[in-house]
This record gives sequence, C-alpha cells and structure tokens, in this order.
Amino acid sequence: MPTDSAATYAAVLTLGAMAWPLAAGLFVVMWTKVRARQVQAARVAVRVRDRR
Repeated sequence: MPTDSAATYAAVLTLGAMAWPLAAGLFVVMWTKVRARQVQAARVAVRVRDRR
C-alpha cells in the first residue's frame, strides 16, 4: 500500500463517495421522522383546542 499523498487522496475520495449516499439517506430518514412528529403534534394541538 503506497503511502504517498495521491493514494491517500484517492482513499479519502473513495470513502467520501461511499459515505455520501449513506449520510444523505440518514438525513432524509431523520428529517421525515421529525416532520411526522411535528405534524402529529399539530394534529393533537388542534384536537385538544377543538375539544374545549
């Protein structure tokens, strides 16, 4: 395994290329869960307000 800067740069680029889809997928999943929780909280708030 050569330890010159070109090989290191290529390894970093390869790892980054593999990590990007995973990071994007995790971000989408987390954002979807947060939005669903916000929508559910809004529905509950409306239901409680209408009940009074």
